[in-house]
Amino acid sequence: MQPAARVGTSHAQSNVIAPLRAGTLFVIMRRIALLVLLLAALLVLWTRSRQTPPTRRSVSMPMPGVVVLENAESLRPQVLRDGHVDEAALAAIAREGSANKAGAAYYIAARNEYDHARYADGIPYAQRAVLLVPAEPGVHMLAAALMLNSNDARGAVEESERAAQLNPNSAEAFRILGYACYADRQYARAAEAWEASLKLRNDGTVADALARLRRENTVESTFAETTDGRFDIRSEQGRLSPELRDQMFTVLERAFSDIARDLNVAPSGHITVTLYTQQQFRDVTHAPTWSGAVNDGTLRIPIGDVQSVTPQLEAALRHELTHWFVRAIAPRCPVWLNEGIAQLEEPRRTTSFSPELETQLRSAPEPFANLEGSFMSRGDDAARVAYMQSLIATEHLRDKYGWEGLRAILARSANGEGSESALRAVSGEGYAELERVVQQSVTP
Repeated sequence: MQPAARVGTSHAQSNVIAPLRAGTLFVIMRRIALLVLLLAALLVLWTRSRQTPPTRRSVSMPMPGVVVLENAESLRPQVLRDGHVDEAALAAIAREGSANKAGAAYYIAARNEYDHARYADGIPYAQRAVLLVPAEPGVHMLAAALMLNSNDARGAVEESERAAQLNPNSAEAFRILGYACYADRQYARAAEAWEASLKLRNDGTVADALARLRRENTVESTFAETTDGRFDIRSEQGRLSPELRDQMFTVLERAFSDIARDLNVAPSGHITVTLYTQQQFRDVTHAPTWSGAVNDGTLRIPIGDVQSVTPQLEAALRHELTHWFVRAIAPRCPVWLNEGIAQLEEPRRTTSFSPELETQLRSAPEPFANLEGSFMSRGDDAARVAYMQSLIATEHLRDKYGWEGLRAILARSANGEGSESALRAVSGEGYAELERVVQQSVTP
């Protein structure tokens, strides 16, 4: 946010089978079956890698409800080593020939990648688990959540649909199905899924998502969309002149290149920018009055009656696009760092803040532990102070350790490391040291 199992059996010749004991033959057949399942999983992965389903937003969700699989917990120490999957141990379990045990092991591997926000890495494990234990709805839910957070909305719809079919009394399955349908632009189906989820379980997050979808449908019913490359721009029909629209595409592409250079990554996926009047923006987002734009996977920006891309509009586009990058590469990045990087990319400098904010920071910077979560519930002054403190800290880290240092902190966050631990590992500074840097920077 910017302030402002099919088994393949061979019919071998009887003179070959005769010398084999029944038990030995059964083990061979079981291993052949597992090999067939593995090949099928690889085929699915290859097919999906060639798909580029249209997505409107990337949705990061709480972990789906834990599914209890046979031997799952007892296998955890065997499957995981120091927070990573032990591939050799996983392969050894698969070779044993028990579909239930192997399915539980692959579920654990996929769950571990989800817990560490390595969503794309978790998909192959989840797909293998689905093939091994296809009747377990929780495995399909986990696969759907991993796909959804990897911008495979179509795959997420398929997996969450299967989960809901297997367990029509699961509020969790319908919740995930709603997010998947929303990401795949199936808005009517998303509403139906969330309504079904709420009938089974009262969930404020789902109720909010459904209410927001209804507000979007009301406000955006007359919106038109134009696509150019990786960007979609949506606005009221006739509101944007062709010249302004072309300017915005140019600004967005330039910003994408700049941010990709600084963060040394160019995430794939389509990016939707929705433009509103001020009132439409408030009606849809219910954002606080100090908010000048919102990024919830879609860049939502109020533009008023501008006739060309103003410096303020370009800064808002660059700021929110930076959030899209950070969300893609480090979903659990602390908000202070996320907002600090976004302000650097506007570009904004600490000199742009008022003396009154400097006075507040001089007396007592807020503990950075309090700035790891959303700023949305803050009042105007508290939000401005939080943004200024975030920028001072991030600018300090960039100036001292370069973009390479910021990228290293993001990489550690992406791997599930705690925010202060990642900061200290890269810079040798903890939150206490960073708070002193903030205080000294505003002291005459």
